[in-house]
Amino acid sequence: MKTLFTLLLLCCTASAQFVTATQASSIGQTTATITWQTCAVSDSTVKYGTTTAYGQQVADGVLVSSHSLVLSGLNVGTLYHASVVSKDGNSQAVSSPDFTFTTAVAPPPPPGTNVAPQGIAYRWHTNTTALLNTNKVVAAGLNDNDLTTDVHLNGGNNETSAVYEAGGVVWSTAQSISSVKFISGTWVSSGDGGFSANLSLQFTTDGTTWTQSGWTVSPAYAYDSAAASGVIYTFSGTAVFVRGVRVSGQVRTSTNTSYWENMREVQAFTPGAPPPTHSVALNWNASTSTNVVGYNLYRSQISGSGYGLVFGAISGTSITDTTVQNIQTYYYVVTAVDSNGAESVYSNQVQAVIP
Repeated sequence: MKTLFTLLLLCCTASAQFVTATQASSIGQTTATITWQTCAVSDSTVKYGTTTAYGQQVADGVLVSSHSLVLSGLNVGTLYHASVVSKDGNSQAVSSPDFTFTTAVAPPPPPGTNVAPQGIAYRWHTNTTALLNTNKVVAAGLNDNDLTTDVHLNGGNNETSAVYEAGGVVWSTAQSISSVKFISGTWVSSGDGGFSANLSLQFTTDGTTWTQSGWTVSPAYAYDSAAASGVIYTFSGTAVFVRGVRVSGQVRTSTNTSYWENMREVQAFTPGAPPPTHSVALNWNASTSTNVVGYNLYRSQISGSGYGLVFGAISGTSITDTTVQNIQTYYYVVTAVDSNGAESVYSNQVQAVIP
């Protein structure tokens, strides 16, 4: 939506003066249209900025008597100063007094909205204490609504000592948050891919300084276990107004624990009821081979190809996928894994349509 400002010249002489009053209507969030009239045809310039020093301008050299220039790329909810300047063919220029306008504030998201995609996702690694903001790397895969692809919080490397890793989102402006979810990633055969201790949710109000939230998590986190793979964990507590959230935990607390965390997604919800969630219950016939020790479940949104691992090392012949999204279609296959780690070919494919 554009903002319309009207500034008039008193058309009476060649050295016309500006009417001092200005009028604004239909104020938008990021754009404004400035209009004014001159007695003689002249060019058009609008100087503008957040102070009377202005610092930015738009211009049009065409000589006209009815002037209109669009300001774009404005900041939401911001006070701007502006002045218009017109110069005729004889190089006689006239300018308006300074005037101000304020762009509109963005409306709040609907209740229960996941606002994580509106921020920038990061991963933190190799930090010796829980609240450090060092070793911070952009990790777009943590807020892209892809709930099946792992983000290795140490970038594919083993941690070499007991350290903290984290995954989260930082926004340019504060958000009202009442719950945070994260999806734990794949537990791999080396015994890695999960947190070992001290799982917590942290907040920042300035984008850099982190504090513990004190929120509780459900279900209880399964440290150093394949049982955490693909599980959605939910932190909840009293709603807060913050610039960022992140899920933190410790890895490699001993030589026999996980050396890194795989995380798939971080979601942060505004207060209110979230949209309905769905799940897919899957079961299959046991393999007839005698040395099968588990199963892997794969999923795709393309029939017949593009399968990605959703759950690994499944001990039984059934599982429920709670990571599905509304209004999507998914295709599943399963494989059997024997005691030597050899994996069978894909099973027949089944389809699930999510309303």
